[in-house]
Amino acid sequence: MSGRSVAGLSRSNTPSGTNLGTPQIGWLGEYGHALAGGIVPQKRRGSKARKGKAVRSWRARPEARKALGAAINCHGSSLLFPNFCITGQHGVLRLPKGPFRTEIWWFCLLDRNLSPEENATVRNRVASLVGAAGLLDVDDGENWGQSTLGAKSSAGRRYPLNYAMGLGRGEIIDDENGPPRIEASINEYAQFWLYRNWADWMAAESWDQLAVNHPSVPETVV
Repeated sequence: MSGRSVAGLSRSNTPSGTNLGTPQIGWLGEYGHALAGGIVPQKRRGSKARKGKAVRSWRARPEARKALGAAINCHGSSLLFPNFCITGQHGVLRLPKGPFRTEIWWFCLLDRNLSPEENATVRNRVASLVGAAGLLDVDDGENWGQSTLGAKSSAGRRYPLNYAMGLGRGEIIDDENGPPRIEASINEYAQFWLYRNWADWMAAESWDQLAVNHPSVPETVV
């Protein structure tokens, strides 16, 4: 069995560029918390772990549907500001250790009600997908490292970075289908929100000042 199969990634003949139009949902919370990701296709909303896929039976629970509303079928990343992220069955904590060093902790998150077979499926998938030996992080780690080196180069320090993708087009939808949300294709609204709050956290002189002056969750567009 290939590492790709163990990690739960399937082969596809569809060009990856067509994924840019995949429906996405994003939520912005107070103090920089956020959630963003794609909509899980109907055929993948199963209740059992099959072929390395994660168990998703929790999506059918009435309390979960009531709390999440339209977010119930979102498969993305939940950010607990500033540096703890949960994606599917794994969580990651990133601890800055200086300008060019970051300590990273990975966690595998499991439902205590899983059967031994389901438990093993999810653990194998997470270990094969993320972390020091995971397919995604082995590939992404090089990108992160080279991006850092590029930013410290003469040319990189001379020109500002562009953070304006879709800026001003993220309409906030507030209706009976759950918490206020943004519906769009691939976007960076959650990232905008993180850095907007980061700036205010760094500028605040005290917790009391931050409580009074932290950014309000947008009500119209981002």
